[in-house]
Amino acid sequence: MATPGSSRRPDRVEETSQRLGEFLVVHRAKVIAAVLALVVLGAAGWFYRRSIDVKHDRAEVAYLRARQAYEAKNYELAEADLRTVVTRYSGTPGGVMAAMTLARMQYETGKNAEGVAALRDVAGSAPRDLKGEVQALLGAGHENLGQFDEAAQAYLRAAAESRFAKEQLAHKAAAARALTAAGKKEEALAIWRELEEEPTQFLAAEARVRIGELTAQPGG
Repeated sequence: MATPGSSRRPDRVEETSQRLGEFLVVHRAKVIAAVLALVVLGAAGWFYRRSIDVKHDRAEVAYLRARQAYEAKNYELAEADLRTVVTRYSGTPGGVMAAMTLARMQYETGKNAEGVAALRDVAGSAPRDLKGEVQALLGAGHENLGQFDEAAQAYLRAAAESRFAKEQLAHKAAAARALTAAGKKEEALAIWRELEEEPTQFLAAEARVRIGELTAQPGG
């Protein structure tokens, strides 16, 4: 036995289909335009992603070429090539690695302030995987300049950005050493005590020695 209104369902389906057909006829141009817009957006997204991939590949190749001059101790050529990579491929892994190599080279040649400046320029745009290394190099540069407080802060940022547990602990220890050199013994002690109690005991032996040195009584 048919339920009330069941005889009208086919009519409603047919009516709906008819209305949809009429809508598509009347608004055909708009529908086609909307579909084309989606296609264009999808294509634009693909080309954008592809252009990024190409830029990253070119940056890596340019960096490796520039690094060859650095490894050959041809510092004049290496500096020019590395600066070109940093400028041309800003924000790419290759560009950031070029800045890091440039900073190392400048540290080696006594240009610590220039090395720190080069790293500061890329610190904000560095890819996630390189942020910790950039901050650690910044810490080394500040130490070379005798800026121990700034070095400690850079090492702590490196610890926060590093992905690996042992790297994090090593950067914290570097921060504690820099804080000691800066005369901030209480802050250094806090870090060494944390490292002494750290479950892996990776730096516990050094931590105990440093705590002993920092808490030793004068003349004791």
